[in-house]
Amino acid sequence: MNDDREIYTPIRYISPTTDFGFKKLLGDPRIMKGFLNALFESKDMTFRIEELEYIDKEAGGTVSENRGVIFDLKCKTTTGEEILIEMQNESQDFFENRIIYYMARAISNQGFKEGHKKDEEDTNDIDDGKNNDIKSQKEEWKFQINRVIGIFIMNFYDPKEPNKISRNCWTNVETRRITSDRQEYWKVQLPYFRSHNMKMEDCTSKSDYWLYNFANMGTMDNIAFKEKDTDFVYLSDLAEFRAMTIPEQDNYIRMIDREVVYNNVLDRKYRFGFEDGRSQGMAQGMAQGMAQGMAQGMAQGMAQGMVQGIKTKERELIIAMLLNGLPIETVASISKLSVEEIKKIQSSMAEA
Repeated sequence: MNDDREIYTPIRYISPTTDFGFKKLLGDPRIMKGFLNALFESKDMTFRIEELEYIDKEAGGTVSENRGVIFDLKCKTTTGEEILIEMQNESQDFFENRIIYYMARAISNQGFKEGHKKDEEDTNDIDDGKNNDIKSQKEEWKFQINRVIGIFIMNFYDPKEPNKISRNCWTNVETRRITSDRQEYWKVQLPYFRSHNMKMEDCTSKSDYWLYNFANMGTMDNIAFKEKDTDFVYLSDLAEFRAMTIPEQDNYIRMIDREVVYNNVLDRKYRFGFEDGRSQGMAQGMAQGMAQGMAQGMAQGMAQGMVQGIKTKERELIIAMLLNGLPIETVASISKLSVEEIKKIQSSMAEA
């Protein structure tokens, strides 16, 4: 049965920061090629992609246990370069380490692919000729590594990286010369391209055009820079929400709803955790303050009592000396008080 429903929504374009949007838009060869070539051009790279094919495209998508956090796609050019492109929506600990790990895996997977698939126990089931072929393959491979490029689009700010787009590769620290181009990764900070940080008139390069659109598509009325390049006309048609099938629209809206709920849960946990922490902190602070106050009060009271006791004893000695007829000057000399202070004590004796 055909589904003739029409979904009414203020959404004009799908966003590449969602799993569905990422796979639909960057899973399109024309969009991927146009974006990557513009990105490489922004750092004066002479390398250009003419054609590409996706690797395990159906397996691409969310690669984190947290809903809607990380999406990735892999592709390979006709000249052998392997490109990993990833969208990460939230910051995480050891982000740079994870990049290095994934890049290292992409490199290591190139060596002895067939040989690695064979365990020692499996070799008993293979005739000697095939075993010799595997051994020959292992001996012939001499680390001819195809270039691996990682593109990590970050939907958050990196406080350690001042550049909107940064290219990282094997470099000699002293000479700043690139020692190997077999492995490199790019970090793209998407928030810098949002409309509150960058206006359309501030965009001056093709990479700016692409990233400005990617950063703002979820709230745009029209895709920008269509007059600059027909790729953006194509992007506008591809990202049009109402041009999708009803099942695709349903899928996208459910995904948006799940991400909103997920973010609200995180926000609630944060807020309630903050309130609970503040209440506990106040209670502990009050308890500690009362304990400290009591301790300080007791210490101060004891100290003051001791001082007062000394003064009382001193006054009694002074009165005794005066009653025994010692001159005021002598009493002052013995007690280390002034003559005036001794006279005041003598006056108080008379009043008593």
